[in-house]
Amino acid sequence: MEKLEKPDILTVATGAEFDRWHWSKPELVALAKARGVPAFGGKGDLRTRLLQALRAEPPPLIREDRRAAAAGSGASGRRFNWAKARLTGKTVITEDISFGPNLRGFLKRELGPGFICHGDFMEWCRSNPGQTLEDALEAWRLLEARRNSPSFRAPIAEQNMYNQYLRDFYDANPGAPVAQARAAWMAKKQRPAAGGVVRYEVGDLDLV
Repeated sequence: MEKLEKPDILTVATGAEFDRWHWSKPELVALAKARGVPAFGGKGDLRTRLLQALRAEPPPLIREDRRAAAAGSGASGRRFNWAKARLTGKTVITEDISFGPNLRGFLKRELGPGFICHGDFMEWCRSNPGQTLEDALEAWRLLEARRNSPSFRAPIAEQNMYNQYLRDFYDANPGAPVAQARAAWMAKKQRPAAGGVVRYEVGDLDLV
């Protein structure tokens, strides 16, 4: 019979058991520290490292560092300073892009006073390291054109399962109270979820 009770993450000893459940970021960090696995990065990166460690497989390759190219200094490994660097359309987006006053000022100068740093635009930038700010400007224009369409629905990042779950829940249960949707999410993420992916399914209300 399938085990339906989510275990304490620190008791998980195999990759197969680990991969059956959805884990929060604090849980992943706790297990990483307990097993001597690097605990930096997003949930997806942490999950991949831990799964490799529990399977006793070689660690995944770290993605190529693009920061030196973005800095334009030729000094490998130098962190790009988004707060002070002179930004141009040729500036390369790094994985640690920061949407502070310097970058927002550049974008507003290029796109005009109507520029707003929407979440979907920031997600595009974070998901496209190696592209340039010129590419980002075009992406913002495309996203803004879609946003002005009556049928537009802002895309939800793949890793943001909670927001996607709520959207799918309300699509299937229009008018349902917020407390009910959140209760369904809380109950669902405690159940087995292959690859840690939690998705709304018909019948989730029975879990509340």
